[in-house]
Amino acid sequence: MLRLAGRHCDGVRLHAFCTRAFSAMLENAVRLCDAKFGNIYRWDGELFHLLAAINTPVAFAEFRKRSTLRPSTIRRMVETKTATHVVDLAVDPDYVERRTPNTVAAVELGGVRSFLSVPLLKENELIGSFSLYRQEVRPFTDKQIALVTSFAAQAVIAIENARLLNELRESLQQQTATADVLKLISRSTFDLQAVLDALTESAARLCAADMAFVSRRDGDGFRYLTAVGSTPETTADAIDYQTVLGARRFVIGRETMTGRVLLEAAHCRSPTSHRSLLRPSYFAAVCRLPRRSTVATAHCGVWMPVQATTLLRLVS
Repeated sequence: MLRLAGRHCDGVRLHAFCTRAFSAMLENAVRLCDAKFGNIYRWDGELFHLLAAINTPVAFAEFRKRSTLRPSTIRRMVETKTATHVVDLAVDPDYVERRTPNTVAAVELGGVRSFLSVPLLKENELIGSFSLYRQEVRPFTDKQIALVTSFAAQAVIAIENARLLNELRESLQQQTATADVLKLISRSTFDLQAVLDALTESAARLCAADMAFVSRRDGDGFRYLTAVGSTPETTADAIDYQTVLGARRFVIGRETMTGRVLLEAAHCRSPTSHRSLLRPSYFAAVCRLPRRSTVATAHCGVWMPVQATTLLRLVS
């Protein structure tokens, strides 16, 4: 499993790696423990989210993908951080009495009778679960439980290795982009627009943004200098957006995100900024602060990346 992790981490994101590595782990665990199917879940502190599945009945797998898994039958695993082993789920109170939706789905869509769920623990912190299922009443042996526990430990190591390699790859990308921009600056002493375009394109690429802009302070207001998109469609949207804003005068203040950045000299994030004009559901902005005076901002409309503001600082 660890050799598989090493082959698949480099150059791919964590989710893609987990899907491949976890599928291989599940396949081996299901075969060695004589189970019918298996799932691996990620724990976010409140809910479980399906990461990988092997041989899971289609209806049950689709249910798990559509819905999150609240701790019910496996609440003991969450509380004690130890394995949960249910001999017959069809007679469990969560199915017979409480009719918990996830338990009902497991029995009626997945045909689950006996199941085993082992926690994924990183420094004693719960980060997920490794679960095997049987469609007959047949308990897992102590030896099989120990084997699944071993697979769970490997899964945690694989996740951490992937995370570290992913961080290293992103750091190298940032350094490369910064070096490219510095080269352009050295070659374009009298072409400010070319430099700004390169900065904006780098910010959009590193932040996985749909579009990006750079604005400049202009007296007590500000104006937009660049607009780029990741595709021809989003580029057209960005230019349209810049045109719309160019027809209006924006005063520095808290009414707009860029105005807030220029006023407060600090980055800001908003999940709904300019929603009527832009498709992206997440926005980020950072300021450039020469001599403690905010003169310009760079911002990107992006879907999710939490590290957006950090990357924007690099190129602003």
